[in-house]
Amino acid sequence: MLENQFHKEGVAWNADASIPKVVYRTVPSILAMPQSISKTFHDLILANKNWQQIVFDDVLQEEYILSHCTQRVIDSYFQLNPAYGPVDFPKLETRYK
Repeated sequence: MLENQFHKEGVAWNADASIPKVVYRTVPSILAMPQSISKTFHDLILANKNWQQIVFDDVLQEEYILSHCTQRVIDSYFQLNPAYGPVDFPKLETRYK
């Protein structure tokens, strides 16, 4: 086992562990996505077959948040300024879960 700051703080260190190969993308609407963006997504999927690819649109983000988050997080989400867009909230939530 490697000695490092994580180990000293009580977090088990696994030098053989790998970062999960998951790509999260968000778009306003999957159905209204421009053909060029759709083609780019498709090309990336073909080029990275060993990666999981997840696309959220605004509706799916909201459904995800309502079904996976605490009421405090839900309330915070709906207080965000819509001018900034819905943000990659599910990506953040899954990363820090």
